[in-house]
Amino acid sequence: MSSIDVDPDGKHGAVECHVDEPSLMPNGRVDVAEAAVRVRLGDVLDVDTTCVRSDVKIETITDLLVESGARAVPVVDEARRLLGIVSKSDLLRHCGKRKARAKVASDIMTPIVHGLPEDAPVAYAISLMALEGLHEVPIVDAQSHVIGMITATDALRWVAKSLGYVVLGVSPPSKPKI
Repeated sequence: MSSIDVDPDGKHGAVECHVDEPSLMPNGRVDVAEAAVRVRLGDVLDVDTTCVRSDVKIETITDLLVESGARAVPVVDEARRLLGIVSKSDLLRHCGKRKARAKVASDIMTPIVHGLPEDAPVAYAISLMALEGLHEVPIVDAQSHVIGMITATDALRWVAKSLGYVVLGVSPPSKPKI
């Protein structure tokens, strides 16, 4: 991004923005709605996602979420197939229940998860999060293996980047951790 001053007082100027991957964007004027339908989740997904198995202790999940700053973690089986999700809200609900002392992820996870396939358009994730009030959606491959998570912040960053704004804090893709 570069700034060009228009007048000598330095109070007015113009900002020049660039789209990193113009092949993913429509020609001419950037139409984010059109791009959101054309661009697939797998093309924009940050796959640096930590998953847990259903037998992982709640204390471990709490530490993981606090350290990573994530809002939720997918719960998977041995083959990385999606079983559920544990969110910070699930942990808070668990802490409020004194009688029932859950010990592992399967005790508190939300077993009904809105996961999306990696070939679904970005628009699906944005619409799903808006409709269901979700902050994150797990993304799965054709065999239902979790390959990443898209968050509301990721979606907003994608929209900003699609509009040509400089977006900081985007990390390079890596393999999911279990």
